[in-house]
Amino acid sequence: MGGVKVRTLVLSLLAAAVAFAAAGCAHKVSTSSVRQSRTPAYEVLHVGRNPIGQPYYWSVIYDVRVSPATSKDGMVAVSRELLAEAKSGKPFSRVYVLFYDYPEYRMWAGPTLGSVRYGATPGIQVKPGAYDQMTLESRFPTKEWSARPSGFDVRVWSGWEKRVTRQRTRVSARMGERISRAVAVRFGLTVAEVDAILSRCQKWSLPPLGMTD
Repeated sequence: MGGVKVRTLVLSLLAAAVAFAAAGCAHKVSTSSVRQSRTPAYEVLHVGRNPIGQPYYWSVIYDVRVSPATSKDGMVAVSRELLAEAKSGKPFSRVYVLFYDYPEYRMWAGPTLGSVRYGATPGIQVKPGAYDQMTLESRFPTKEWSARPSGFDVRVWSGWEKRVTRQRTRVSARMGERISRAVAVRFGLTVAEVDAILSRCQKWSLPPLGMTD
């Protein structure tokens, strides 16, 4: 397998590991729902509550799908609406709102359009419910829209990732090649085209704001 293929495989495995770990520790609160209000239309794909080290310290994570045409101000408005909803529930220490244009990225990678974090200064923990000590930060990097994967690209990439997760053993470079060949046959592509799609899809995701503090 060439250098590009190996790098593609490593990135995919890391993304799958992160998704698996998150699924294991998150406490599921709700599932997908479409919402329409004075803010831009959006779909809540998932809401979770994750522990933050100390007992009763929680972060609330909203995974949200919006149209790619949604402005940065529109996504901030969505975040504020969800933040008000979160405040009406169990006290929390942080809220993250992660924005996607393709829902598949929630499972296999990370947010694609940007993210918002509401909490204390990174590295500092405050008691749940101490909202007067929390501020709102946002990260909406400028996207190169000509590099955006198509819906077909995302289906191919998602099919590849699903085959990887079905493996009960560590996926070697040789096994990754076999998976790429199987996906190529499934979608009528060459292996080189599959590898190019994987690279394009993986580059489209963004690191979430402040998720490591």
